[in-house]
Amino acid sequence: MQDSTEKAVGLTRFLSGSLPSSFRIFILIVLLSFFVGIIAGLLSGNSLIASIAHGGGEGVFIIGVPAVLSSAICFLMGRRIRFRKILFVSFASAIVYSLFYIAARLIQAGNFAMVNSFNVMLVGNALVFAIWFSVIYIIFNLRKSSLFFGIVQPTLNIVFFMAYSPLASGTAPELALLKLYFASSIFLVAVYAMFWLVNAPIKRTFGVSGIEAGSLFLAQWFEKSKKLEDVFDEVGVEIDTLLGVMAFKAKGRLKCIFLIPYVHFGPFGNLGGSEFPYLLSNAINEATDAEVMVFHGTATHDFNPVSSGEVVKFIKRTQDALKEMRFKKALGSISLGKYETCRVHSLVVNGKGFLALTRAPRTTEDIDFSLGLAFRNKAIAGGLDEAMIADAHNAETGEISRIEAGDPLSFEYMDAVGKAVENRGKDRPIKLGVAADTMIDMGKEAGVGKDGMKAALFEFDGERFAFILFDGNSILPNIRREIKSAVKDMGIGCEVMTTDSHSANVVSGVINPVGKVKGDEIVKRACLCVSKAAKNLENVEADMRVEKVEGVRVFGVSQSQQLIGTVNAIVAVMRIVAPLLFLGAALFALWAIAKI
Repeated sequence: MQDSTEKAVGLTRFLSGSLPSSFRIFILIVLLSFFVGIIAGLLSGNSLIASIAHGGGEGVFIIGVPAVLSSAICFLMGRRIRFRKILFVSFASAIVYSLFYIAARLIQAGNFAMVNSFNVMLVGNALVFAIWFSVIYIIFNLRKSSLFFGIVQPTLNIVFFMAYSPLASGTAPELALLKLYFASSIFLVAVYAMFWLVNAPIKRTFGVSGIEAGSLFLAQWFEKSKKLEDVFDEVGVEIDTLLGVMAFKAKGRLKCIFLIPYVHFGPFGNLGGSEFPYLLSNAINEATDAEVMVFHGTATHDFNPVSSGEVVKFIKRTQDALKEMRFKKALGSISLGKYETCRVHSLVVNGKGFLALTRAPRTTEDIDFSLGLAFRNKAIAGGLDEAMIADAHNAETGEISRIEAGDPLSFEYMDAVGKAVENRGKDRPIKLGVAADTMIDMGKEAGVGKDGMKAALFEFDGERFAFILFDGNSILPNIRREIKSAVKDMGIGCEVMTTDSHSANVVSGVINPVGKVKGDEIVKRACLCVSKAAKNLENVEADMRVEKVEGVRVFGVSQSQQLIGTVNAIVAVMRIVAPLLFLGAALFALWAIAKI
């Protein structure tokens, strides 16, 4: 399952990076067409100087001008699409056209009587049609006008080509266009066959269109559209889960709230639960004026909410829990439990525990919900009145993994939880200081989402320990180590945690841990955040509740596994079928238009 997940995630590497500016793409089109013209001139037997002087201009006229002109026409017809994206499609299409143009010149130079060089040009432009049609249909989701967008550049290519006539076509212009459209229709059939191969397994498994889902996925990736949530809602299931709430009051006002909603903050971008830490934190902060820290619960991708609207259920339950709390002077301790590779920090306040699980610097990823329940029961059986379990999710090593029932690591965690509770110290008065840094200026490239970084510093009769929480999808082990070392130099113990928010994961491979860039700046700002927290240390009152949240709509266990398996199967098949399909279409089109 983990290997399948890594394969599916790896597909997003093809969506990485940003496009060059429109001006740079324009320059690339000019340079491409100019050098292709030079190559064509050399193949025709011209000298280098003649090829540069004459062939370069020829290439710009028959390749570059149609590419830029078609971009302008398509942009005017679809104004909601950015010109840079349309120009880039023209550039990609110009590359394909150039390859076929060079092939036609080679055929002409070699006097291959079996193949008509002009027909090769027509087939190349039919492939350009297929590229445009597929991009407009799938990526830009303009179904009704995709045929028009698809045919513009191939038509202009042939019109400008025949106007210059660098190759003898032996065909009337109107017949040449007729052959082009006929060849394009053959490729259109190939495209729809490919669509059917993609749609069939997803339609059969989930009852939704795979192409539609793919289009909406890309719309979210590139444009932050949330329409894909409608598809999630169709295949989602309702579950009951938990919400852990630990609250601290100082001088009669709420000072800090720890929240653990037992759902997964994914899948990515602004979809589903990806922005839950920010949405939940912001809503509760506005209602209470307290600093809110939303931790990652023991939940996997099976518990991804189908829409961001599901956060309302957790906001309402949090507010209800706060009303029902009975605050009293905070007394407690911080302890550490270790077993084999697993460690658990246990913050006990008035007999109720907040436990954070980690294997850092080893991979620390998602933990199944059922195991979280078992860990909670283990802590309560060990003597706590109540317990809420957080997955620190604080070591990204490149390995995508999850811990499920029966995994040997689950037993290591279980024993570590037991030892953490067993090592509980004597109750001492607790002081608490909190601070936050939005880190908005660092951008998502730094791996930090909208909820930024927050620190909660606890003091127990002079002993200090801080939980530092980043709104991000894990953190690099070396950055975590540097933060812990720097904070230790301040005389403070700490654990660095992340929310596992996937909001910053719209990058290559969707793995974007905190510290991937600007690591030194992140370490510095973490220390500053802890220093700020130390300045507002004060005695607090506290209480904690773990509540049931009903009817949360999530993607579901079987659905997530089936989706990953289906996507990988489609990709495996299409790697073989798609090239054969288009090669067959090209050969058939070449044969068919030769008969016209």
